[in-house]
Amino acid sequence: MSADALGKFVYVSSAAGVVGFPISENANTIGQLPSAVVKATLAPPVAILEGASGLVVYAVEPGPQVEGFTIGAGGVLTAQANSPYSLGASGTPTSVAASGGLLFVGMANGDILSVPINGDGTLKATPAPPAAGSPIIVTQPLNGVTNVSSLTADPTVHFLYAVDGTQNISAYTINSSTGALAAVSAIPFSAGAGSAPVSVVVASVNGTPTFVYTANQGTSNVSAFLISNNGALTPLFNSPFTVSGATTPVALAVDPSQNFLYVVGKQSNSVVSLVISGGALVSPSTASTGTAPSAVVAVPSANVQ
Repeated sequence: MSADALGKFVYVSSAAGVVGFPISENANTIGQLPSAVVKATLAPPVAILEGASGLVVYAVEPGPQVEGFTIGAGGVLTAQANSPYSLGASGTPTSVAASGGLLFVGMANGDILSVPINGDGTLKATPAPPAAGSPIIVTQPLNGVTNVSSLTADPTVHFLYAVDGTQNISAYTINSSTGALAAVSAIPFSAGAGSAPVSVVVASVNGTPTFVYTANQGTSNVSAFLISNNGALTPLFNSPFTVSGATTPVALAVDPSQNFLYVVGKQSNSVVSLVISGGALVSPSTASTGTAPSAVVAVPSANVQ
């Protein structure tokens, strides 16, 4: 699930393709999703992401490939002229993130693909296997990492973090010009034995990426880390945090103000909001959801949170 940067649409991946919902700004129905627009895709997307401009949607699919769409009136999606974009690699995509003019795709074999984004939102992707001169850069997994279950790139295009669903957190610095990733450490950081982190997010303070959080499905808690100047992670005091009301956390989102963290509890059918206070997570508030929720977004709007 993903929300556009302008807070007008929410898009959800489904077996039918990409389903878009306009967000109501009517004073009586603020935040509601009154209707749906379905855009069929070549294959069920494994991940979707809306571009920072609020004008494009990327659907990552087996192949691996990316279908790019422009957002029109009412949230209707139109395929970009060069879409779908072949990623020119083998394996199965699992996740997607973006920062600056770069799209990052996580793979089930642990690889991370960096794909440049043109100014008009199209991708610089070619069907040829990534090689010298290719616009796609492949970062091989760190020692001990066999999968990328979730990844996130901070908006300042400095760091990228990936979790593998066991206990590992891979940290990379981003070359904002080329998209190349350099490992902060040859050894992954750890969310703890048995933690099985399946979602990772970055929270900023005054525009600077400061904290990393992971949703630990295996231990039903959230780990919190301080980001050092070189991107390395240091566990915060009292981390991991128990999140009462969110059993089996599977997804995280930080609100646009960077003051709140939202945690989805799949088994408890809930979403918990927490105040980020110096990196610590305090003052939980729980809301019920439908059965087995799996994703969450915080919509950037003056009227909706």
